[in-house]
Formats: sequence, structure tokens, C-alpha cells
Amino acid sequence: VAAARPAGVAAGPGAPFIELASLAGLGLDNPDLDKSVPGGGLIAGIGFVSGLRCMISASDSGINAGALQPKGLDKQLRVQEIALENKLPYVQ
Repeated sequence: VAAARPAGVAAGPGAPFIELASLAGLGLDNPDLDKSVPGGGLIAGIGFVSGLRCMISASDSGINAGALQPKGLDKQLRVQEIALENKLPYVQ
């Protein structure tokens, strides 16, 4: 399943989802910003699963077969920190 909308998989189509750090790594894979793919190979944000607010994270298989990029690692650690600080369950 593509990670483009992890909330669609975890919470159902149309469920609220606030994506975090969507521009992480912009320009690192390609200096031409029109061709660069932001996000660091990871899509993460806050959404709802079975009515419970959660931090949801998914690798983007469309970028280097889902391999985490350097900025993606920074993003992953930050969203885990946010989940911990806010006592949010973490779904990956």
C-alpha cells in the first residue's frame, strides 16, 4: 500500500490527518525543486484510529523503495518525540 495517505489505511478514507514536516529533505534528492520529492521518504502526522488520536507514520515506497532518507530519520525521531510528549499512541 502506498504511503501517500497512511491515515486512509489506518483510519479510513476521509479521516482527519495533519501531516507533519511535509517539506523535510526538499532539494536534497534533486537540486531542481520542481523535481525534488520532499518528505524524507516518510509520511507522518496525527490522525485518528478507531476514534483515538494517534501519531501515524509510514515509509513512502515511491522513494528509493521505502528506504529512510537522512532527513527522514530526523523526522522519524521528531514525530516519536511529539507522540511521547503528548501521550499519543504510535502507529507505523
